[in-house]
Amino acid sequence: MRTIELRRVSREFRSADATVAAVSDVSVAVQPGSFTTIVGLSGCGKTTLLRLMAGLIEPTSGILHSDEGPIGIMRHTAALVFQDARLLPWLNVETNLLLALRRERLPRNEARERVSSALSSVGMFSWRSAYPRALSGGMAQRINLARALCRRQKLWLLDEPFSALDAINRRALQTELLRLWSETSPTVVLVTHDVPEAVLLSDRILTMSDGRIISDRSVGLPRPRTPTDHAFGEMVAETFATLG
Repeated sequence: MRTIELRRVSREFRSADATVAAVSDVSVAVQPGSFTTIVGLSGCGKTTLLRLMAGLIEPTSGILHSDEGPIGIMRHTAALVFQDARLLPWLNVETNLLLALRRERLPRNEARERVSSALSSVGMFSWRSAYPRALSGGMAQRINLARALCRRQKLWLLDEPFSALDAINRRALQTELLRLWSETSPTVVLVTHDVPEAVLLSDRILTMSDGRIISDRSVGLPRPRTPTDHAFGEMVAETFATLG
């Protein structure tokens, strides 16, 4: 499991003309095995906060820590999933995933077994020899999830991974993500601007505005959740209200 703790964390971006505070004085702890979603309008700082959690950028001030050590090392131990699947076009699906395991220096047979298992879990094993150009957007994102799964990391950081997909593929992959989370119990932090998606997936919703967390709400709805349920609609409305 993996706990992430931020204490009074800020991140500024400076240029010759101005200083922009992307994240301001954020303190939050993310508990092991939980599913936390960060929502907010474009430019509110949610992606910057996720990149701080990943150790991809350093804070201007404040402390970031995990139960396995400094946040800065976590870019090598967290599974990162972005909107763009970022598959290398000159490698087939299997080789793209094997490349993701290179740092772990596994025996070749073990690495191939992990990749096969991950592809089977997302229904893409039969596409293991295909090249990215042959994949639809939804298929590429399934491969992206498989890449996170085969690394067997206990922290998944997801930056709007479904926002470019059509409604049918988006719903299918939301269901897939929930199944994988239920089966493997990683700590998940998802960034999205889609409030219904946040309510559908999360244990907890953090709302950001102007670089700050302005709302921290528990989602107490039982699973599986149905968007047409009255309680689901109420939670969506209440979350929208926190956006101002």
